[in-house]
Amino acid sequence: MGTCYLHPGYFPIRELLNEYDPENVEISFTGEDIREIKGSAIRVGNGTLESQAYKKWILDEAKWQLFPNQKWTDKLARALIPRKLMQVPIARAMMRYIDLHTKIFGEYEYGLPPKPKPGMEHLIDMTAMEFMQQNGLSALIGIFRYSQQIQGYGILEHIPAFYVLWWMHPNLVRTAFRAVLRFDDEEERKDMVSMLKYGYNRLWMKIRDAYANRVRYVMGAPVTSVVRHTSPTGADGRLVSVTYTDSTSGTSNTIGAEKVIMAVDMSRFLGLISEPGPKETAIFP
Repeated sequence: MGTCYLHPGYFPIRELLNEYDPENVEISFTGEDIREIKGSAIRVGNGTLESQAYKKWILDEAKWQLFPNQKWTDKLARALIPRKLMQVPIARAMMRYIDLHTKIFGEYEYGLPPKPKPGMEHLIDMTAMEFMQQNGLSALIGIFRYSQQIQGYGILEHIPAFYVLWWMHPNLVRTAFRAVLRFDDEEERKDMVSMLKYGYNRLWMKIRDAYANRVRYVMGAPVTSVVRHTSPTGADGRLVSVTYTDSTSGTSNTIGAEKVIMAVDMSRFLGLISEPGPKETAIFP
């Protein structure tokens, strides 16, 4: 999953923690022994490598997005406008984003979004960066680069707008208002980001153990082939046969399934399927 910390908007994760791993409590991300999020990035506009704390980088990035040119007027604006003042365009862009999100999908709980409302499809038929630029959301580019790009979900210039809208649910964005408007208030900021005492991996293991009698887990077993059958004639009398190698014994095993979900890069692993369908080969040639 790639997740290392908790955000106030991670509601489903907290529900899982309450049910499966209540002792895996949250630990504040701030304190004398825990440093703030900090990193180095190429500054948009001047190409220099700068090391900044996340909160300052977000505000400076918004300033560069609103005044991106090298002409003297933009340079003067970047020099004279206080960093804190950039909280205002960021907050306005957040409200605009939430309005757009609701206009396209309606209101729903955090999770997989529904289909766009009729006639709204054209609003997301573009890349994430195009969506932000066309809708006056440039002040949020720094925040979205961090949430999507730096954390490995995809580059804004290449990933679909839908992907960003899926991850950045309005409830998640609303919780960022406090962080944007009260960046320098330690009491307001201290619980914005937290970590788990025993980490996410223990939560996943607790869930696995809870269903050990109902779900068969096979780990460390590379899949070598997936075969579809026109009738239930495959392994175990199922429609799909999956062959894998047991990494412990080195033996090859085949199991049957009604459906197979392949959470991998299909452009690399389509060859595992014996006879890919026309839709699959069209998407992953």
